[in-house]
Amino acid sequence: YAETTYAWRVSAAGQTEEGTITTDTLPTHLQADFAIDQPGVTTLTAIAFPFACGTQGWLVATDPDGRMLWYQEVSDTMAGLPSAAIIGFNPADEDGIITAVIGRRAVTEFDRAGNHVMTVSNGEDFDKSVHHDAFRKGGLTFALNAAAYDFGGTDYVLDGVYVFDGPGEPIATWNLADHIDPTGAVTSDAGYWWSEFPNADDFSHANSVWVDDDGNWLISLRHQNTVIKVNGDMASADFGQILWS
Repeated sequence: YAETTYAWRVSAAGQTEEGTITTDTLPTHLQADFAIDQPGVTTLTAIAFPFACGTQGWLVATDPDGRMLWYQEVSDTMAGLPSAAIIGFNPADEDGIITAVIGRRAVTEFDRAGNHVMTVSNGEDFDKSVHHDAFRKGGLTFALNAAAYDFGGTDYVLDGVYVFDGPGEPIATWNLADHIDPTGAVTSDAGYWWSEFPNADDFSHANSVWVDDDGNWLISLRHQNTVIKVNGDMASADFGQILWS
């Protein structure tokens, strides 16, 4: 915890040293009161979530009482990014790597000590807007993307998935538009996407992507009130096929 004094003791080779250490105050942007609503009994030890103050983007973790345990600024000092609006993140995977989606334009990763691992960005590493969620498993990073497609003279916003390897090289792309025809569907205007795709129908509006132990992807489509399972075997001739919804 911040502003807390801890006692320490180290013993080795028959010798013992001990002392105290006092932690610093929290950064100004994080000096806030966090209230965790937890009705009933909980076994949680930490809750992680994005936190923004002005143009500063942070990922934080608190204990169930709202006391800060860990924080990480996501900014230009870490990954060469401007002000960091965090619109999605994935807590540490089996390798301790944390993934954050930054303002529809980048995906950045770092370890729990704050060391930058990789960043991929729109215009340099891919050409579609990333959004809402990313997931990391088996050394690969899966990020939702979206674009507008013309079906029958009407523009529809449909989602997809980018797959990056550890260093951030794109190794696969999947597009929902290759597997369904939304012609005639009336779902929603492009409220979320209005600045990028004005007058387009936000057909699918994916909110999350998750990879199971078989390597298949589960993608939630908010505007279709459904979850789809996609064949994630990139070596298979059936890669990308929708297995069920």
